[in-house]
Amino acid sequence: MKLSTALTATAIATASYAAAQDHGDEYSQTMGPVAFLWPPDREWSEDSENTAPCGSSSGPMSERSQFPLDGGHIALVAQDEAWAVNVRISFRSNPTSLNDFQDWFASNITNELDEAHMCYSTPSVPSSIKAGDFGTIQLEYNAIDSSKNISHFACADVYFVEKDKFQNNGFSSMCFNTTDNELAPAGTPSESDVSPQNVNSASSSRTAAPAGASTSAATTSASANGAISSNNVALGSVFGVAGLVAALL
Repeated sequence: MKLSTALTATAIATASYAAAQDHGDEYSQTMGPVAFLWPPDREWSEDSENTAPCGSSSGPMSERSQFPLDGGHIALVAQDEAWAVNVRISFRSNPTSLNDFQDWFASNITNELDEAHMCYSTPSVPSSIKAGDFGTIQLEYNAIDSSKNISHFACADVYFVEKDKFQNNGFSSMCFNTTDNELAPAGTPSESDVSPQNVNSASSSRTAAPAGASTSAATTSASANGAISSNNVALGSVFGVAGLVAALL
């Protein structure tokens, strides 16, 4: 890893700090207490965030994100405290109830979140799911709303691709953990930490990738991943959570 890359990342982060401060509050009004950074979630609305299964008045996203069949991760951002955090997945094209989802993984998800950015490795999907199949990742958690501790929901719509075809772009290439105004340890749980027993059998597979799915990106090499890791450290040390998110958008 060249020193110049890390210095460049720090310079960019510093130059963007003022803009992030200006836009952080604005961004925070577009999400609930916790949201997906990767993959992107459905449009948030305060009126719908407590409505299962997806906390949104919008249906499945017209441009689903690529997601690898194995070796993937999700990134979450929290602007407030949350409890009883669960991640589930549905392999239906348009899940409409909690019964359409199954527990995906839990062993490396903390039960309580504070203001932070978190990255979690995900297990491989069942072998019956093939490249081109649809999935919806669901986040459910409890948070205070009007003095009551109630359930909140968010969903991210994806289509699956082979790992060697997955194209990193933006947050899909960033897997790091920070607490508000403080950089947390860089290591994140590996796929081996995830209990495969939490992955159940899935619905029948589909064969064609959606034509409208977002695919523009550059494939990340091993050396690029090293640069990304250093860049994340530089960015995380400069920004609080809201500022970091706004600066990278």
